Amino acid sequence: MHYFINVNTHNDKMNIWVESGDKKITSRIKNRFTLSRNSPGFVLVYGGDGTLLIAERKFPRVPKIFIHKKPPNCHNRKMCYSVKHLSLILDKLSSGDFKIREKPKAEALFRNKKLKAMNEIQIHNKIPYKALRFSLSVGNKKLGRFMGDGLIAATPYGSTAYFSVIGGKPFRNGIKIGFNNIVPTRKPVALGKKTAKVKIIREQAWLISDNDPRIVSLKPGDVVSIRESDEKMRFVELRL
Repeated sequence: MHYFINVNTHNDKMNIWVESGDKKITSRIKNRFTLSRNSPGFVLVYGGDGTLLIAERKFPRVPKIFIHKKPPNCHNRKMCYSVKHLSLILDKLSSGDFKIREKPKAEALFRNKKLKAMNEIQIHNKIPYKALRFSLSVGNKKLGRFMGDGLIAATPYGSTAYFSVIGGKPFRNGIKIGFNNIVPTRKPVALGKKTAKVKIIREQAWLISDNDPRIVSLKPGDVVSIRESDEKMRFVELRL
């Protein structure tokens, strides 16, 4: 079970919305906060990484307090907390004893669609037994044509997720593109402030953002632009 808690600091008593959750935790919270669905100042997320991705889509730009349901799965990440610290987290939130940290998001543009990702943007072959042919350029530089399963444009936060599975190493800044089972092989490419353009040459593909089920179908001739988004994800950093 997972739930989101939305905190609004417009009043002397913070407003919190528990979307769906544990009754014991809810009772601990509503004694100190007002339950509300409007204009969250913060979002407290309890669950796994997938829950956090969903919360970011629902509440972009709103600072997140991530309480992992299985703390060992935090993989030594900062700003990932255990539910055993809930009382202390709420104390610090009430007193303003925290910092807001921003991290980059990835963005893909295709026709009139704009996809934003906390972890990664994927372009993946639609039919598993048919290799995708595509070309890639970054800024004014053409990097060539490739054949394989596709590519992943990862954020620093997502660099320990799918990006690492295809051989990428964790990084701290910007957006990097890694390649999924392609020929010719190539090391990940850092975008910096440049825009990457991916053109589908042969076969069909999926354009995917994180775990969003609203995927986009691509066909030969389609071009997708990928860059670092102006929108940032925001986390609450606490000293516990």
